Amino acid sequence: MRRWCVWGASVVTLGAVGCDGGEPAGRMVVGLTTDMAVGFELTEVRVNAEVNGEAVIDDVYSYASGDLKLPGELVDLPMAIDSDVSVKVEGYGKAGELKTRRAAFTRVEVETPLLLPLALESSCEGVFCGDGQTCLGGICGDATIPNKGLLPYDSTWVDTAPDACKNGQSGEPGVTIGKGQSSFAPLQEGEALPIEPGPQGGHHMWLALQVRGLRQQGTVLTLSGRYPDLNEDLQPVNSVVTLRKGAENGCEIYGIRFQVDHGLEVATLYNKVLVVQVKLVDPNQDSAEAQAVVTIAP
Repeated sequence: MRRWCVWGASVVTLGAVGCDGGEPAGRMVVGLTTDMAVGFELTEVRVNAEVNGEAVIDDVYSYASGDLKLPGELVDLPMAIDSDVSVKVEGYGKAGELKTRRAAFTRVEVETPLLLPLALESSCEGVFCGDGQTCLGGICGDATIPNKGLLPYDSTWVDTAPDACKNGQSGEPGVTIGKGQSSFAPLQEGEALPIEPGPQGGHHMWLALQVRGLRQQGTVLTLSGRYPDLNEDLQPVNSVVTLRKGAENGCEIYGIRFQVDHGLEVATLYNKVLVVQVKLVDPNQDSAEAQAVVTIAP
């Protein structure tokens, strides 16, 4: 999140203590959410802000550069009381195409730090409204938000804010193990899965997951396994994953490389049973676990 000080028509970056020349009287934080999958449907966000008609923010957040993480706080504006604020946010896709836009006009009238919540909605994809309007629920309407419509700022708002994979329709956290390099496919109990040499040594199988009720970004995936017939364990491997939208209000990830022969001779694993264990923990510390029994195909 970038922070700025606004005094009339002058803009300076905000240091660790406050604005040069004294503390500002008011403050507004722009919090952005989306029900679009960051990194897939939405790869770049551009933010423009004006205070009392003067341009103060023109920033770009990119998934490729690692600074687009939603829900999140994009702009922090300390400013004088009775300032008029205009914020415009645009969301772009992988090909650089403009997909959706959100605008808001408001006024800071109190010293209490305020939160301006904005959402880039999939229902507004391709709906571009005229001046003074914005898209909400697929329909253009007044973009003005009265001061009383702003929320008192609390940094914990992010913890309960919805995203593409964790929202009111996603239900309790859960995960289902499947297979697939380029899509999710169901996995049968004891199914024989082929393995292949990996690019950096070892042999792996392709796994896929269907996930419910966990954050779309920043969720930690832990993979481990056990060969009961050999009394051998595969040590856990952790990675941070970004989920994509799946079916029925769920999300998924596929093309997960799971090495099956850490410290083992691959020839001894053919036709052996492997218990695959999966654990996911999201940034809110909500978690889901599952295991599946497969056989290493000869």
